[in-house]
Amino acid sequence: MLPNNKKQALSEKQFRIPVESFPHPVAVHSEGKFVYVNDATLKLMKAKSSKELIGEPAIDIVHPDYRKIASERIKHLYKTGETAPFIEEKLINFRGEEIIAEVTGILIDYDHKPSILVTIRDITEKKNAEEEILTLNKILNTLYKISQDVIIETDINKLLNKVCDRIIKELDIRFVWIGAINSESVEVKPIAQAGFEKDYLKKARITYDKSKYGKGPTGTAIRTGKPSVMRFIDTDNRFKPWREIASQRGYRSSASFPMFTKGKCMGALNLYSQSSDAFGAIETDLYGTLADYVAIALKTITKEKELRESEEKFRSLAEESPNMIFINKKGKVVYANKKCEEVLGYTRKELYSGNFNFMTLFPPEHKDTIIKKFREHREGRDVPTYEFELLKKNGGRLNVIQNTQLIDYEGERSILGIVTDITELKHAENSIIELNEKLEQKVQERTEQLEVANMEIKVLLREMHHRVKNNLQIISSLLNLQSANVNNEELSRALKDSQSRIETMALIHESLYKKETLSRINLRKYLEDLTNDRIRANSKKGFKVISKIDVPEVKLNISTIVPIGLLINELVTNSLKHAFQNIKEGRIKISLKKLTNNKYNLLYSDNGTGFPKDTDNKRSKSLGIELINSFIDQIGGTFVLKTGKKGVEYKITFRE
Repeated sequence: MLPNNKKQALSEKQFRIPVESFPHPVAVHSEGKFVYVNDATLKLMKAKSSKELIGEPAIDIVHPDYRKIASERIKHLYKTGETAPFIEEKLINFRGEEIIAEVTGILIDYDHKPSILVTIRDITEKKNAEEEILTLNKILNTLYKISQDVIIETDINKLLNKVCDRIIKELDIRFVWIGAINSESVEVKPIAQAGFEKDYLKKARITYDKSKYGKGPTGTAIRTGKPSVMRFIDTDNRFKPWREIASQRGYRSSASFPMFTKGKCMGALNLYSQSSDAFGAIETDLYGTLADYVAIALKTITKEKELRESEEKFRSLAEESPNMIFINKKGKVVYANKKCEEVLGYTRKELYSGNFNFMTLFPPEHKDTIIKKFREHREGRDVPTYEFELLKKNGGRLNVIQNTQLIDYEGERSILGIVTDITELKHAENSIIELNEKLEQKVQERTEQLEVANMEIKVLLREMHHRVKNNLQIISSLLNLQSANVNNEELSRALKDSQSRIETMALIHESLYKKETLSRINLRKYLEDLTNDRIRANSKKGFKVISKIDVPEVKLNISTIVPIGLLINELVTNSLKHAFQNIKEGRIKISLKKLTNNKYNLLYSDNGTGFPKDTDNKRSKSLGIELINSFIDQIGGTFVLKTGKKGVEYKITFRE
């Protein structure tokens, strides 16, 4: 028979063998603190060794916003023993980085203590991919709306402020302003703004020379002619002159985009985000396109009012627009900007030709849609923006979105079309969607692996309980054989008592490996089986003993139920051996009442002859009574004993 510490070491080793090599983070915490973590958990938490986590509160790795939910789940798991399903939570590693994860837990017995086995699935990449798609869609939608504003709005001041307002309302930007070069100095003059500013531009001197006031994102973008991004305002020394007032207003990152017209930089579009590192590569490209649109509008600041209201203004803007712009009158193209030539491959001469069929620009599957939209325009109905494909002269296809309006052109109703080529953005979106699908598949595969792993752990724990039960039964059988071969009655009785106690513990492990829950046992069922077994084994032939178990449906953990089982074993055995003298029928009653704060009253009584009057139950040197006192101490309990001619009654109060 192995010592207890050897058996425990073996069980921990059996637990670690399959868990240690898991690719998924697995941890065990007991009484709120980590007692085991595998290598995958260390990697996820960016920990150098298990010493950084073992003994530390498990709740510390949970993001503050999710700690209340996590605490409630832990309490519920300890109370019910039910497996906690996967839910999404945020965790924080040792570098302070946020991790989006799905977390589940099961209640187990680890080192003789009820503990929670936690498995973690990192879904940060998946969530980031989803957020990137949403961000790109928002920017693309805003980009399209602003491109329409640039073409249609006739008041340049209203246009620039509308551009800023759209960026604030529709994108995750805290402050935006448009700055123009001041030809009389190196200062950058604000001409439009929106968002949370609080006199920032009045307090911040911004230039585009090589002084310290020109080394920020705005001055750098204008001076170099390239976008300038400062991902971390709090640490980037280039932002030092404005860091204090920027931090006061919640600015954490900034990006500026030069605005060109005919090769000349006219100013910059400046964005400030409340998030650090808010401007990725794709976002920067799209904001750069947005700056190009604003640059087209900025050019008209110096034009006369008459020019802005004339057809020349329309053509000037249209010719420099990055969008394809056309006018269709009675099914014929009467105007197309140079972007149409560049993208479609047709010369304007070909497009204006009376023989050119406008419908050749559309694939067969889109022609009915185009005809329907044009008809709705002629009927005076509003037609929202729509997406379709265009055919190039060489047969290639373009993904586009189009906004069409009914206008007066040369005295006749015509259709103005503004077409944006979104082919590259579609490819980027499809790539992200494809990546997301691969991530979904990978998550599914990992989920299946995790489910298999959880099942293996449960099987392992059941096998452990099964083997412990078998070993205890072997010891019981050996004691039984030994007691049959000794001539000393007192020694034989002692062996029988030890056999009885071992069978009591074996019954607990048998209950554990047969049940779904691996660490909690139904007390009523266990006491019924234990009492009936003791009565069969110890009652005298022909003498009837009736037991009554009045216990509610309560599940207790193994560390509580072992001493309770041994305690009831001693009490029942004592009753059967000593209490039922000169009575016709023995009666044993066991009841349990739940009090508040996880406290219980356990009542045991029989109708025997009771203890002698001079018996001191708390100081008696009888092994049975000493064991009873010891088992009550193990569950932190107290007891009151009543004895008399009508039997004995133990009233035991304990807390789980």
